[in-house]
Amino acid sequence: MITAHTAFWLRSGVTLSIAACAAGVTPLAAQSLPPPPDAAAVTGQRSAQLYLELIVNQRTTGRVIAVRQQGEALWVRRDSLSEIALPTAVTDAAEIDLAALAEAQTRYDAVHQRLYLDVPSAWLPPQMLDARRDTEAPRAVSTPGALINYDLYTSHAERGTSYTSLWHELRAFGIGGSFSTTGRVRYRLDGGPGAEENDGYVRYDTTWRHFDQAALRTWEFGDVITRPLSWTRAVRLGGVQLSRNFAIRPDLITYPLPQFAGSTQVPTTVDLLVDGTRVDRRDIAPGPYTFADIPILTGAGEATLVTRDASGQQVVTTLPFYVTNELLKSGLSSYSVGAGALREDYAQRNFAYGAAAGDLSWRYGVSDWLTLGTHAEAAEDLWLGGLGATTRLWRLGVLELAAQRSHYQAWRGSAWSSGYEYRAAAYSFGVRWEERGAGFVDLSRLSLADFDSGMNDGAERRAQVTASASLGEMGSVAAGYFDIQGDDYDSRLLNLSWQRSLWTGVQLALTASREPGEDWAGLAQLTFSLPGVGGVASIGSYREATGETSQQLRYARAAPLVGGWGWDVGLERGDGSGNDDLGSQAEVEYRHRVVTASAGYYQYDDDTLYYGDFAGSVALMDNHLFAANEVRDAFVVVSTDGQGDIPVQYENQRVGVTDDDGYLLVPWGSAWYPGKYAINTLSLPPTIATSRVEQHVSVTSGSGYLLDFPLERHVATNAKLVGLDGEALPVGTAVVLPDGNTTVVGWDGMAYFDTLTGETTVEARLPQSGRCAATIPVDLEAETILQAGPVVCRPLTTGERRPAQRVDRGWFDQLPQRQVTP
Repeated sequence: MITAHTAFWLRSGVTLSIAACAAGVTPLAAQSLPPPPDAAAVTGQRSAQLYLELIVNQRTTGRVIAVRQQGEALWVRRDSLSEIALPTAVTDAAEIDLAALAEAQTRYDAVHQRLYLDVPSAWLPPQMLDARRDTEAPRAVSTPGALINYDLYTSHAERGTSYTSLWHELRAFGIGGSFSTTGRVRYRLDGGPGAEENDGYVRYDTTWRHFDQAALRTWEFGDVITRPLSWTRAVRLGGVQLSRNFAIRPDLITYPLPQFAGSTQVPTTVDLLVDGTRVDRRDIAPGPYTFADIPILTGAGEATLVTRDASGQQVVTTLPFYVTNELLKSGLSSYSVGAGALREDYAQRNFAYGAAAGDLSWRYGVSDWLTLGTHAEAAEDLWLGGLGATTRLWRLGVLELAAQRSHYQAWRGSAWSSGYEYRAAAYSFGVRWEERGAGFVDLSRLSLADFDSGMNDGAERRAQVTASASLGEMGSVAAGYFDIQGDDYDSRLLNLSWQRSLWTGVQLALTASREPGEDWAGLAQLTFSLPGVGGVASIGSYREATGETSQQLRYARAAPLVGGWGWDVGLERGDGSGNDDLGSQAEVEYRHRVVTASAGYYQYDDDTLYYGDFAGSVALMDNHLFAANEVRDAFVVVSTDGQGDIPVQYENQRVGVTDDDGYLLVPWGSAWYPGKYAINTLSLPPTIATSRVEQHVSVTSGSGYLLDFPLERHVATNAKLVGLDGEALPVGTAVVLPDGNTTVVGWDGMAYFDTLTGETTVEARLPQSGRCAATIPVDLEAETILQAGPVVCRPLTTGERRPAQRVDRGWFDQLPQRQVTP
């Protein structure tokens, strides 16, 4: 029963609500959200417009879509499900009744305002899971400079020839390409017969190279070596050559890789294992997925896909594969085109060139299992053409076939080659056969001295069979048979070997070989790694096919790359001709940062050879000379803006410190590879700072690069700021510099400034008395923090501009100053 008192409060509540609404104030009851639509309450033709978060196969799409509720049916616009491949029966409809999707399950969560839609994984978009690597390689760079590699060698033989030679390689780079020339100066010391003919300078190769990294092309001018296919032969030309150079992109995989595909209904974590080793892990969305371009070992193997969903359910799928780098990816091509004059009498005459010639090779990846190739050669009266194919036989290995036909004057001939190879984790097998018929002529034969004399017709046959297997704890075995037959030579060889690790640091190796008509030759050797003292020791016994035997004892240690001593000593005892022969050898090497020197001797029976070697490099860059013990390809000169004694690291390994001029040559850089270079700034004085302590740089092949680490000199000042009354500014007062940066006043009015480049006027914002300006003194020659003060902060009136930043130097000289070590 409602009493009068209750009715009063009810009437009052209604009156208050109406009054609140009239006043523009939302009553408390109106502030709560309306209850979610009740599907059971919507009947007949009544409809409701909903805006729901879309969840597909337990994964949120991050989108809110419009849903029309008609009775118990849910209608969605077709474009709201654009990421789902719906059945063709409903793809033309502008609005779709979700109940019509028989293979899908729908659930409306009224409490959380969500629409859950579970569809077959085949309806979802495929996911291509490529390898995690940059799609664009860093641009290789070089700095103008020069380099000379040298190797001075001298020897003296008691019963032989004594001579001295100086080999050199001279490079110039950074001016649109790289230039290199190699040669040797040789002088016979004993003055024996033939010394004048062999003494003097011999030029090897002189070449200019230009690299086009974007197009993967290399231009070569001068002395070039043609780039052969596996079934052709290379020749030396003096001319020009254009070729595709995949080495420019070391991150580029040129051969086809297998793809591993699967499908999942819910968000899943997928592990990819190759031969039991995990090579990748991804969190994937529901739907089909494919692992592509995942670098793995070549040969036969087994990939395993392990999927785990949020509930812990695990599915394991095993997929066999076969990978070979003899194929090109589908659509990828490689080529080489060269033209010039044939190089003759190489390493004997400096400028001996013969007939004009041309060479062309081209390969194209037709598919991921077939690569075709063609080759052509031309010279005066010579025409040669050939075709080849390399194919993957499913997972049974790789087969290669090639045929060539030549026409030279009255000579006609053909050449054929075939090869098969199969590689697996535990074993491998390969066979190759080549035959060159009588009358077959290519560019490599034109330079033979006996060709025109008709001593042979060029017929030749080569065959080889190789096999190897891993026996687990029993080691590994390998076998090879090689057969080469020509008109005037015949060679056959059978070779067998077995290796096994006996225990930690100890290896046993047995080899045996035999030629037809001769006895077996063999070697048994034990090798010991010596981690405590370093180096490797070995003891072995060798038997020649003639029955003579010898025993060897050797201990060698390579000189460390960072510098130090290395050596190689050995003894040999033989029983040749019924007499015991004793031989010995010894070599000592010292590797320094700027040079590598070695000396040694070799003695056997009554003959002794003494030798010495002195090798190194000298580079010119940024008007400075740098010496190194060896620069094989690319190198980097690190510059620290004239600051010396700064440690430098290459690939997280310390390689030295900068010299007094702030330079350090790092000779071990790999061309085209973006190596990481870093400096350690802990030894820098507090007045010097740098914004970069680590850089990645890729250097062009055969070149050098000046890598600059800019160091900025920040003059630091610790100033005591006081007001006109001499009292220190309050703690916490903000001080604004002209560049907008802010510092804070500490105890006793002290403020620290570390980025000033000269006397600078700053503005202090006082809590109660407004603003004031102070001019901070700076000593540009100071190596330590300058203690200046007191510095008067003069009040600024409203609208007054701060004083000029620079002041008279004499005022600064009158301030009490002192320098302290921080």
